[in-house]
Amino acid sequence: MKFFAAVGVVLVFAVGCATVEERAERNAERIGEAVKTYCEDVPKTARDAIRHRVNEEAYPHRAEVECEP
Repeated sequence: MKFFAAVGVVLVFAVGCATVEERAERNAERIGEAVKTYCEDVPKTARDAIRHRVNEEAYPHRAEVECEP
């Protein structure tokens, strides 16, 4: 019986890790695309307002993006 409980715990962790990795991959794609759009399509004059709004949502954390000239 203990064996089956241990297998269940291992499976939960394995599924949980796969879910975290899948979310990380999806988030990396979404965030990367957002940064690319921000740097290439948003006028420099509008970036301050966007950066301020993003940091309001991320509080107490902060996001910073460096766009290549």
